[in-house]
Amino acid sequence: MTAVQRARLLCLFAAMAVMALFLVASVHLRDLLGNLAVTRVSNTVGRIVTRAVEDTVQSGEFAYDKLISFQKDSQGRITALTSNMAEFNRLQAAITQDILTRLGETADTNLSIPLGTLTGTPLLAGRGPRFTVRMETVGSCSAHFENQFDQAGINQTLYRVVLDVEVTARLLLPGGVVTTELSTP
Repeated sequence: MTAVQRARLLCLFAAMAVMALFLVASVHLRDLLGNLAVTRVSNTVGRIVTRAVEDTVQSGEFAYDKLISFQKDSQGRITALTSNMAEFNRLQAAITQDILTRLGETADTNLSIPLGTLTGTPLLAGRGPRFTVRMETVGSCSAHFENQFDQAGINQTLYRVVLDVEVTARLLLPGGVVTTELSTP
């Protein structure tokens, strides 16, 4: 074998080694980006839902006495409870719209991972220059109210209105799409 052939063979092996390293890093990067993106979006969606509900309720537009009314007997005891479903639907629509608006405002995000983390070695995790990628988030939201009546003692009933919010987020990352579903009772 000539020196030129050995040099070509060595270059071929080096190129294959670099390609293998790149392939391992890209697979590891995809998993890391997916996990990082889901965690970040989960935290963001939790904050968005909490703020949307708080802001909508605190706006004063939806008062409890507009949502629920009590019927009483001649002695002043509560005999029935009536829900104003039209008002509940307006509240539900306002909260859902607020969530979707806030999700749209956070659609573009940069994710960065230190290059040492891509090796998978704990010793190098969190070290080195950061590798930054762009993430797009597209989401949908649904919300619905549930009425719950629970026994609270002798001749006492606890009435609760629970808002269930479900957000489906699709995270567009380099190399693929990750879908996550989040629900907050």
